[in-house]
Amino acid sequence: MKKMLLTATALGTAIAGLIVYYQRKNKSSNRVLESADDAYKTINEGIGHIERPAHHAMG
Repeated sequence: MKKMLLTATALGTAIAGLIVYYQRKNKSSNRVLESADDAYKTINEGIGHIERPAHHAMG
C-alpha cells in the first residue's frame, strides 16, 4: 500500500511538472510572436510618417 501511494505521488508530480512546463513553453513562444507582430506594425506605421510626400521630394 505504501509503495502504491509513493508511486502515485511521484507520477502525479511528474505529470503536473510536464503540464506546467508545456504551458510556460507555449506562453513564451506566443509572446515572441506577438512582440514580433507588434514591432512589424509599429515600424510600418512609423515609415509612413517619416517619408515625405512625392510632390515635395524634388525640392
